[in-house]
Amino acid sequence: MASSVSNTAIKFRKHSGLQKEVIKLYRDLMGAVRHKYQKEEGIQSSSKDNLITFIRDNFKQKAHSIPFKDISRIEYFLNQGRRQLKQLRNSQFETFSMHSTNSSNVPKS
Repeated sequence: MASSVSNTAIKFRKHSGLQKEVIKLYRDLMGAVRHKYQKEEGIQSSSKDNLITFIRDNFKQKAHSIPFKDISRIEYFLNQGRRQLKQLRNSQFETFSMHSTNSSNVPKS
């Protein structure tokens, strides 16, 4: 009674290049936070937890508020995230600088 893998296989949707970039940025940010707070002693774990929560919430909020076809806005926020990753990896890092995302800064769809 051997079952065929093709009959029971779950079909996974492949991610687009842009989706892969977003996932990579998220993983890089989380890894950088863990590395940063593991490397530096004397920093409270609550600071690490707050930063991880901030990143997670920010990604969730953007995922629910930006249509997946709005490429220019996704690329805008990807670039902003890359700048923040670079800032996080900087040894002088204190906190993310928050850029306003009012309508004049964010590309229109």
